[in-house]
Amino acid sequence: MRHFLQLGGSSGEVWEGASECIWKNDQYLKSNGVTVTYKGVVEGCNYELFTLTMEGGSERMFGVHIKCLQQAAFTDEGAQDTAATLLMHAKEWKWQLRDIFSVGCCGYADDSKSEENLMGYVLLANQFEAYLNRGKMDGGNLQHHPEVYRGDRKWISDLQDHRITKPMRQSGTDAGKLKNIPVKEVPRIESGPLVVKSDEYAQELRGAAYRSGIEMEAIGFIKALRFYEKQGNQIVPNFVSVKGVSDFGKGKSSKAETTFFGVKTAALSDGERQQVATLHSIALVIRGVVERYLVPRPVVNPKDLFCT
Repeated sequence: MRHFLQLGGSSGEVWEGASECIWKNDQYLKSNGVTVTYKGVVEGCNYELFTLTMEGGSERMFGVHIKCLQQAAFTDEGAQDTAATLLMHAKEWKWQLRDIFSVGCCGYADDSKSEENLMGYVLLANQFEAYLNRGKMDGGNLQHHPEVYRGDRKWISDLQDHRITKPMRQSGTDAGKLKNIPVKEVPRIESGPLVVKSDEYAQELRGAAYRSGIEMEAIGFIKALRFYEKQGNQIVPNFVSVKGVSDFGKGKSSKAETTFFGVKTAALSDGERQQVATLHSIALVIRGVVERYLVPRPVVNPKDLFCT
């Protein structure tokens, strides 16, 4: 994520094929004249600030990047702890938070081996299940009775718009720039504290749904938001989990092909696939924010509509 937004320069190793994957090469952002500006780190906090500005526009969107330092929702510096601390600081500094996105990578489970290969696809869902929050043991088997939460339906729809997932191709010097972001809506996202390395367990979590994503952070964010709101604080309107597929619950250590901005890759390692998945998710979020808040769209007068 830091690599794509160029927040204080990139850090850590980046898959060679993604070395040019930065906002300046993004087809959608380039065609709309969008600039990402790094504003530095909030003193004493691990919050990196940046702005999104359109060419010739005076309005700017402020963004805050925060990294969970531990996997899973309910750990020190995990998703719930990170979100709760952010909300506390937002209240102190009078930040009016509008949207919170959880980006990164996830697993995927489906009920058909003939299902298209969704490696690298960004999964979107507005239903989340905390699969280990409730359940019972029956004859030595754990039966899940997950808590169910809802995310923002409109964002799930907007993030599938062709304007941002398949921006118009251009020729010449723009050929080969970052274009299509593969997305797929799923009925739900399973969220819990386990790294799932078993296809059988992934299918068990999927349950009656024909497909689902599996990740570790969404429920932590939702729990923190719910607790904050119950204390009488500002209601943050929208939470969205935007996660790219990097595995299918098995063979995580094996190499596998994935899709990188609409182009199939050679077999990549698990770490490289995680980078592809995360780059897709953050690019989609940035495009979505620009499309919703910065790009001027003509208002259609109902009187101008017609049917044949």
